[in-house]
Amino acid sequence: MRLFIAIDIPEAIKNAVGRAVDPLRSTGADVRWVGRHGMHLTLKFLGEIDDTRLDDIKASLESLSAIALTTIGVSGAGAFPGLKNPRVLWIGLQEPSGRLKALQLELEDMLEKSGFPREGKPFHPHLTVGRVRSPRRSRELSEGMMTLQGCTFGEFPLGEVAVFKSDLKPGGAEYTKLFAVTVIEKK
Repeated sequence: MRLFIAIDIPEAIKNAVGRAVDPLRSTGADVRWVGRHGMHLTLKFLGEIDDTRLDDIKASLESLSAIALTTIGVSGAGAFPGLKNPRVLWIGLQEPSGRLKALQLELEDMLEKSGFPREGKPFHPHLTVGRVRSPRRSRELSEGMMTLQGCTFGEFPLGEVAVFKSDLKPGGAEYTKLFAVTVIEKK
């Protein structure tokens, strides 16, 4: 199974981001767009995993420390590695208390103890909205992304972390939530 660990995004925010990104589709840029249903905040991509490892993954999630309630803001836009040569188009996520990054680091530590390799790149919270396949009309695409840099799409409370299965299909990836754990402190 192809798995990843992520935070699901509320439908209202997915719809707001989708409405903002929709005009970019008409730029003619060669982009594989992420559908609204596919938007999520990836904490850890696990890749192809034998289903016998699911118990290890679940145990790692269940052992995460509970965190104080925090809110994640969804605003801004950009591209990796940058807007001059975009490869991945994203909408930004902000959580100023640092709890989200601490949660992701703890998850890395727990999974490493279970034999999963650490990520090679620093964690940059974002929602991927598209993957650029070629440089065709990238200037128009970059200009469109710049118009979204000052946009705000809402905020939501961090509440649960889930394991998703990703099935690659000709029309794009389909995601299925396998299980989730609540990560906020109980009052």
